[in-house]
Amino acid sequence: MIAAQRSVLLLVLLGLCMPTVGGCTSSGSNLSDGDILDRRRDGALAVFINRKVTDKLSAPDGDSVDWKYCDIPRAGQVQVAVNFDTPERIEGELVFRDGYGSVIERQRLNGGRSFYQFAPIQGIRGRYYVELAANSGASVYTIGVLFEEPDLGTFFTRPVSKGSGADEGGGRRIGVGPPAGGGGGGAKKERPPEDPTGTEPAPEVKTPEPDTEAISISGTIRRMIPLENGGSLLTIYVGGNNAELVQAGTRGTINGLGAGVTVRRRSGRYVKAFSKAETEAIESYKAVTFRVKVKQ
Repeated sequence: MIAAQRSVLLLVLLGLCMPTVGGCTSSGSNLSDGDILDRRRDGALAVFINRKVTDKLSAPDGDSVDWKYCDIPRAGQVQVAVNFDTPERIEGELVFRDGYGSVIERQRLNGGRSFYQFAPIQGIRGRYYVELAANSGASVYTIGVLFEEPDLGTFFTRPVSKGSGADEGGGRRIGVGPPAGGGGGGAKKERPPEDPTGTEPAPEVKTPEPDTEAISISGTIRRMIPLENGGSLLTIYVGGNNAELVQAGTRGTINGLGAGVTVRRRSGRYVKAFSKAETEAIESYKAVTFRVKVKQ
């Protein structure tokens, strides 16, 4: 009795099944979801990069699931597209997976749509899978895989605009120094051409100004108005024979105070002048002396 029990246990450990042993079924029914996925992946058919393959899904005929794989030789952009000939006759889903079977993207089949395109990914060297499953119906389909490598040439050396060391984006080519003859980034200053005669140019001769003489003209403050922003507006009476020489812009000094005044405008013998001094400081002073230059 013990020997018979040992024989049955040995058969079980070896994975064999005898029809007379109760509860022993085919190995397929005991597979986990992961095992089923692996078995289906192992039966995948190849799709070469930048090529397309045509096949058919048919749930009524028992061909409801197809697997396709593509081997990517190196890092680059991978994109997968599938087109159904009769999308209105099929329902199901498309699943894009990595080399471990993990889902990258999943799309449901819509009867009103024939073309499906997965979002491009930055793939690495390895194998990628596409699972095509039909819940009902049938259709011929075409699947293609596009692969683009990064342009290493433009990655290491960026384009440079003609006549400068900087590229259009404001950068500089790797390993390229600044343009010859300058490092300041500004326009190069040109030297003036040398005198072919070997003589220096004659120095510039300035025309002498006519001799002038400053004369003093006296005035009397008749009125003071304090200004909101500081200072004072003065009304000054100008006496003597040279009163007409005091014009707008003429400067003078308040005698005893030393504060300056500047004439703004003139009307007859009266002028309006501005002083930075406040009216409280000017009240004790009345006399103003203007200095005017006249030609001899």
